[in-house]
Amino acid sequence: MIPGVTKRVPIVDRLIARWEVSQLNVVPYAISAISFLPMLIVTIGIARAIGARPVVMGRGMLVIWVALFATEMGRGIWTLRHRYASPRWLRAVHAAVGDDLAVHALAELMRQHRYEPDYVLLRSDMTSAVQQEYARRKDAARRAEGIRVMEEPDPAPGPEPEGSDPRIGEDQRARARERRAARKILAAAAPVTGDISCGSP
Repeated sequence: MIPGVTKRVPIVDRLIARWEVSQLNVVPYAISAISFLPMLIVTIGIARAIGARPVVMGRGMLVIWVALFATEMGRGIWTLRHRYASPRWLRAVHAAVGDDLAVHALAELMRQHRYEPDYVLLRSDMTSAVQQEYARRKDAARRAEGIRVMEEPDPAPGPEPEGSDPRIGEDQRARARERRAARKILAAAAPVTGDISCGSP
């Protein structure tokens, strides 16, 4: 982690950021709606097993489900009204996913929008970039455990291929510059205090 950037991030901010960038956040409302009937069936089964009244247990479960659904709806509406990533939210994402993944995700966004001088970081863009970077790393790890059907090609005779195509070196240098710029942006995210519902992640 970049020193001083994530050490004071509240645990609530980290949890919210972790949920927002997770794959499960794609269909939060569907999860709540679809889970109601199974939750009710399980509640009735537990009530019968422990001898409690199913009606009382069912009402309690209904209250919990409505509270969760209302929380998701409120959070979704708040996120739509606050499209742009705040320093506090960016710090929370950085703390939740780790320095390396956050830097590479932000650097990829900088590369994609390098010809848009007016671009301002969107929460949805950062969320998508983190998810894509995580999926890419997960796929790379699985591929490394797989079986290669092609052998490594023999090195070409003569001079080293390095330097033969200057665009390769330039691309690597550009990506390194983007990662350095991303680290500066994450480090510059000044500590922000306040309520989680007001200017928060």
